[in-house]
Amino acid sequence: MSSILILLHIPKAAGTTLRWVLESNYPARSVLHCYGSRGCGWDQLANMPVATKARVSLLCSHLPFGTHSLFPQSSRYITMLREPVSRAASAYYAFNSSPDLDGLANFAANLKHRNRDNQQVRQVASVAVDAHVTDGDLQEAKRRLSNDFVAVGLAERFELSLALMQRVLDLQHVQYVNRNLGRHRPSREHISPAILETLSAAHQYDLQLYKYAERLLEERAEEHQLVDNDIGGLLASRGWGRARIYASRGLRRLRRQR
Repeated sequence: MSSILILLHIPKAAGTTLRWVLESNYPARSVLHCYGSRGCGWDQLANMPVATKARVSLLCSHLPFGTHSLFPQSSRYITMLREPVSRAASAYYAFNSSPDLDGLANFAANLKHRNRDNQQVRQVASVAVDAHVTDGDLQEAKRRLSNDFVAVGLAERFELSLALMQRVLDLQHVQYVNRNLGRHRPSREHISPAILETLSAAHQYDLQLYKYAERLLEERAEEHQLVDNDIGGLLASRGWGRARIYASRGLRRLRRQR
């Protein structure tokens, strides 16, 4: 029985781009997506036949840390984090049908009240949806990133993160296309300082976790002798590389449907 790689997919943190890369390294039928938009959640995973679970080599999910407990095989985790204020603003514009700056201000002001603050700590530390994030949750998230994740990347340093994952996971295919970009979101310079400050105040634990992940990435990159400036050319921005990636995904869909 092979081990399972679990992508703990934090929304709006370059997870879709990374997922496409990971999928290109695994047989189509060994990849399992478990997202609410696909009608999959914790209960669906828990009730899945053991024989079906045993065939999974890659699980991609928005579910919090802990899904490894539902599978019979050994597991490894990876994830991508993103600068918390940018991630929160991007999430607002991605998941609201009529977003605007007034709506963003209201969204930011109500994050803590609705327990939607510090989403990255919540997901990594498995904080209950109706609970407030605590100092203990932050420490647990840091511990898990250090001990339970074989690689932790940052959206802002995507190519270095991907190069590290290539080394750690022995990935054969790492060329990528940027996916799920927020094309209609205003730049940070166009968001008022007051809104940015409110978003920052609501994500103090996420900001601390992000800084910890920065140090972790730098330490692990140094261990593997990887440097930002020496990494380039992974982005398939145009031409045959980009066409090949999309053609490959089309073939994977056909294989999965057979």
